[in-house]
Amino acid sequence: MATWKKVIVSGSAAELAHVTASTGISAVSGSFGDVSASGTILAAKLDAAAVSDTLAAAIVAEIDNDEIPIAKLAQDAVTVTAGDGLKGGGSVTLGGSTTLNIDVDVMAGVGLTADNSNEELDVSAAQTGITSILNTSLVVGRATNDTTINFGTDDTIVFDAGSTEIAKITLTGLEITGGITGSHISSSGTASLGALIVDQNITASNISASGTILGTIGTATQGTIDHDSLSGFVSNEHINHGSVSITAGDGLTGGGTIASTRTLNVVGGDGITANANDVAITAAQTTITSIKNTSLEVGRDNDNSIKFGEDNQIHFRIAATDSVHVFNAKGIATGDVSASGTISASGGITSSNVTGSFFGDGSGLTGVSATTFDIDGLSTGTDLHQTQDHFVFSDNGTEKKITFSNVEDAIFGNVSGDATIAAGGALTIGTIGANHIDEISNLTSGEGAQLENINSVTISNTQWGYLGALNQSVTTTSNVQFNNVNVDGNLIVAGTASFEETANLNVKDRFISLASGSTAGGDGGIVVNQALGNVPSGSAFGYEAGTADRWAVQANFVPTGSAMVPDAYMGIVTFSTNAPTGNPQYGGANYGYGNIHVDTDDGDIYIYA
Repeated sequence: MATWKKVIVSGSAAELAHVTASTGISAVSGSFGDVSASGTILAAKLDAAAVSDTLAAAIVAEIDNDEIPIAKLAQDAVTVTAGDGLKGGGSVTLGGSTTLNIDVDVMAGVGLTADNSNEELDVSAAQTGITSILNTSLVVGRATNDTTINFGTDDTIVFDAGSTEIAKITLTGLEITGGITGSHISSSGTASLGALIVDQNITASNISASGTILGTIGTATQGTIDHDSLSGFVSNEHINHGSVSITAGDGLTGGGTIASTRTLNVVGGDGITANANDVAITAAQTTITSIKNTSLEVGRDNDNSIKFGEDNQIHFRIAATDSVHVFNAKGIATGDVSASGTISASGGITSSNVTGSFFGDGSGLTGVSATTFDIDGLSTGTDLHQTQDHFVFSDNGTEKKITFSNVEDAIFGNVSGDATIAAGGALTIGTIGANHIDEISNLTSGEGAQLENINSVTISNTQWGYLGALNQSVTTTSNVQFNNVNVDGNLIVAGTASFEETANLNVKDRFISLASGSTAGGDGGIVVNQALGNVPSGSAFGYEAGTADRWAVQANFVPTGSAMVPDAYMGIVTFSTNAPTGNPQYGGANYGYGNIHVDTDDGDIYIYA
């Protein structure tokens, strides 16, 4: 069965089924890297001088305890000596054993007691030598989780009784969960705490403190407290609220005694609203009859207002611009003046643009006549819209308007004869008869017939010159000969393409596609003709797809053939960071012989054989 075989080169890790050497196996510098075998490595002798310390250590490490007889060792016995605090030991044969024990009488010291019955060391019940017990999880007490002092939390000591926390000392002071009971709590010296916190009652005949005692004093002792002697006592705070009254003054309402909350309100008037916290001008004024001021301005904001700030002038401003300016009984409008009704004036109306209808006898109008219209002063228009632009015309004495499209259609309707124009501008040219041909540059009837065959395509003078220069028929069945032919698109040859009298064929494309017209897979390649005459033959290089699926060569190949019978195959080189696996890509398991694979990780080379 064919497989990948490693080629042994310099630096290879050789894996061989069998190695036979008649004179020995040697290596440069006197040493090997690794020598391994799935079978047995046999040697007549081993040169000890050639074995390094590293190799010797590796050999010893691979030897099991039972593989070397004790008799083969330099010494077959050792002595084990008991040191300080130990007893036992002595001489022992290799492969045997001896015991070392603790000498409890020697080892027992302060805090330790010798137990000779069990050969053990016990902790003495009465400790006299321990000066400190420190541990981040230290708990001291009578029973586990029952009655203890717990040091397990930073800066905190917890006292538990009956598995319940009763007191705790922290950086802020002493916190007592239960009550404090005693006939007297005192100190002969100075006793001070940052704080004493008790969740339940403190019962004592005498409690004193230099600081503040906070909490609720029980009923039994309440009568003994001197109210007037308490710290912070103010006599005026203890007054009968019903004896003090608040009276509303001018413009105010409300008031009363201070036995409850009282409210004083401001009295409002016409145009003034009295609120709970302020007095405001009523938004809807009905009593003001005049507002006058030399700087008066009324409006929505600074941009939209009526300004009276100038003598004998009123400015109506929209978007911060004067829209109407009235002064000295005259008005000027900067923008358009429009009215849905009638504008009448006893004087004149002056404007560069007045639109709408005029009513009255017209005696006051100037520059306007029923029979004349001056268009010289109008702006010039350039584009005419079909329906939006209008003309004025007299329809049998009645002035009417007409669109530009109406004018076009009226003009188009008067066009007749060999050409007509429909409404909208579509031009139709009638058939040019033979009797009209001589009218077009004296063309002949035959020339006119040719022109009738031209549809919408325009032929230039240069193109007419090309047609006149033709000296051969150019049809789908013509045999055509040209000097040079440049094809910008695709050149498709349905028959045989022959390149004659050409030494070399230059192809600018990067790839040549062969057998692109085939409907099924098969052989393909390039043939170099080696025989001239009636029996063509050549050397072929191609891809043999029928059997091997490999690149191959064949001598004496007939160029008209379609299949190769290879004489030899191309060796393909593959590479990766691993040894090859599976069958070669080219040739597969049965025809992949000779393919090469390189392991780039260790430099090993493999041949499929």
